[in-house]
Amino acid sequence: MPPVTGSLPSRGDVLEGQVQTPRGSFWKRDDEGRRPLCSPFPVPFNYGFVPGWVSDDGDQLDALLLGARIERGGRRQAHVLAVAAFRDQGLADPKVILAAEPRSRLRAWETKTLELFFHLYGGIKRVLRPGKPSRFEGWAVPPDP
Repeated sequence: MPPVTGSLPSRGDVLEGQVQTPRGSFWKRDDEGRRPLCSPFPVPFNYGFVPGWVSDDGDQLDALLLGARIERGGRRQAHVLAVAAFRDQGLADPKVILAAEPRSRLRAWETKTLELFFHLYGGIKRVLRPGKPSRFEGWAVPPDP
């Protein structure tokens, strides 16, 4: 099956997420296991991707899996709660927010934590890669209020 490109999942869709960077890690890893980014704070979510979906930047569609720590390489069927609009190196690089347990919405504190995380993540990337804009732009698929 060819990769899904140019579209975003909808709130409520069930997708498979695969973890590259477990919750609590400091190193963000790529598909080959390399460590391209060290965070000054532990990643508060399991960070990975949705297999078979590709972003405008040509990489796998990024995903954050909420809940307990999942080891690197772990896969979970999860519900889409929202999609964050993020720009990396000038290209659209959305982040799908997934919950492994069945529920329909982000908690208010999770929304605020995600927004803070994405603002900090964009700032770190701008420092490490000057001249290549990276920033959180809000919600492409907003969480349920």
